[in-house]
Amino acid sequence: MKIRSRRGIVRRLPIPILTLLIVASVLFGLGRFLVLPFSSPRPDDLGVIDGHLYPCGDHVNCVSGEISYVGSYNEARDRLLSIIEATEGATLITHSAHYIYVEFRSGVWGFMDDVEFYFPHFRRNLHYRSSSRLGRNDHEANRARIDTIIEAFLSDD
Repeated sequence: MKIRSRRGIVRRLPIPILTLLIVASVLFGLGRFLVLPFSSPRPDDLGVIDGHLYPCGDHVNCVSGEISYVGSYNEARDRLLSIIEATEGATLITHSAHYIYVEFRSGVWGFMDDVEFYFPHFRRNLHYRSSSRLGRNDHEANRARIDTIIEAFLSDD
């Protein structure tokens, strides 16, 4: 394999480095498409219990909260569903009258996050919870995703 430097000099990569790059690419692909999807099954702590989503506990890779909204429940639910459908990496798993469950897959490694939304009966509140399936620290990915979704949900557009 030839590589051109800034000065226009063409150099060849040594065979061991080229082999290492090929092996690393293959391992990345195997990890991304074969190992990760099976090493992170859907968790059991999803859904609504006693009118609330499961608490996050002490996990740093989980964020939850509640916001109020203006307008009808149907408008709010439809607005949230359209935001989710337009969000990259989102797969809508379940949606019922008052509950929405979405899986988000990260772009590079394919880590799976579980995101839930709950509209309690007869209140104009939206409960949300976003949690990573693997690891203890997601580098604020769940917080950033929820902040983006909530910002779009609360906007007047």
